[in-house]
Amino acid sequence: MIKALAVNDIILKDISGKRFIKSYGYIYLVLWKKQYQKALDMMTSVLKGKNNIDETFLWIYLTVSALINKPEYYIFGKIVSAGYYLKIKQYDKCRDTLNDLDEMNVQDDEVIRIKKEIEIIGK
Repeated sequence: MIKALAVNDIILKDISGKRFIKSYGYIYLVLWKKQYQKALDMMTSVLKGKNNIDETFLWIYLTVSALINKPEYYIFGKIVSAGYYLKIKQYDKCRDTLNDLDEMNVQDDEVIRIKKEIEIIGK
């Protein structure tokens, strides 16, 4: 029923699982109201705590930051994504994300740390 309400929403229509709605119903509601900056701020707090995130959460974060043209949030989301992919051993996705960050000329201590770890793994 909730998904039916968001069928025309560019972001919320693609949320396939109930996990995001169950875990982050308050963020879902803010997104549904199109309060994108507020949602980004709320999601940033979650990402900084790195609690219970998954690919759907990261996809929404990156999509919203791009939608409202917030490059600083987008870059932060990409950095967190690279770390997430490294953590769950999806090394190709990690490398792809690091390549995206390189193309954006991102110089960050966390990016350097992730690059070193992925080089050590070498897979």
